[in-house]
Amino acid sequence: MSIPVFELYARPEGQLPAEALHIETIPQSAGLWGGIVRPHRHRDLWQVLLLSRGEAVLTVDGQERNLRAPALVAMPPLVVHGYAFHAAADGFVLTLPVSLAREWLAGAGEDPGLLARPLVVDRLAAEAAGPLHDALARLHDEFRKSRPGRTLALRGLALLVLAGLARIAPAPAPVVADRAVRHVGRFLELVDRHFREERRLSFYAGRLGITPTQLNRVCRRVLGRRAHEVLEERLLLEARRWLAHSAMDVGEIAFCLGFPDPSSFSRFFRRRAGEPPGAWRAKVRAGLRGGAQAPPESSSPKVSRAKAKA
Repeated sequence: MSIPVFELYARPEGQLPAEALHIETIPQSAGLWGGIVRPHRHRDLWQVLLLSRGEAVLTVDGQERNLRAPALVAMPPLVVHGYAFHAAADGFVLTLPVSLAREWLAGAGEDPGLLARPLVVDRLAAEAAGPLHDALARLHDEFRKSRPGRTLALRGLALLVLAGLARIAPAPAPVVADRAVRHVGRFLELVDRHFREERRLSFYAGRLGITPTQLNRVCRRVLGRRAHEVLEERLLLEARRWLAHSAMDVGEIAFCLGFPDPSSFSRFFRRRAGEPPGAWRAKVRAGLRGGAQAPPESSSPKVSRAKAKA
């Protein structure tokens, strides 16, 4: 039986916009399923759970571990995990794209290796648990409301959570993944670095020491998708970020993402998103003005208009 891959547990993909963080309480996350979150994994999302009250049983790659509050779990992409929460359990679950978290850490000069290994801390010390709980509670409050500066607040508070995690040491030894999971994890890292300029699967397969056919096989096994779909999803994520948060026109964005011309980019975006980039941008910006969820900002290169239209 294959292991399910989710964005938000047991909910259809698309409920978590790929470019946006998401936070909910443990009762909100697990309450729909009677407190049982069956083993699953996330394709390209990093997740942190703070158990601030009660108890739970964590399963990581088949190994069970009892948790008593305050407890912290940080889970990287692809690691199989599940939970069984006691009735009184409470706390927060924060989910965000690992590419975004990696970008933030690298920009601050911090080790992105924090995102690559599971971290489990039972009975967290009060001096660490208190600030983390406060940051997550404020993040949850900002996430639920529409106020001026919301995007800045979400990013700042998420960074505060990352800072709190970076101060918790030592991290436990990473779970040893099988070869397919290691290949896919490395593939996702390579895609993050090279998706703008490199679309050939042979490039990525060569870096991994396997063939494109083998790369497709391991992606289907671990992610339930072909390798080129993973690459296109990363490209679409970046396109959505820039459309939502930059002043660049569609031609400039097309150039930044490595498309030969704006029409090629528009065809790609329409095929993947179901509508032209200009229409998507107008809809998102109208939603932001009306108080809809804003994706966290992503840095984008400055490109001259003349160069983009060349």
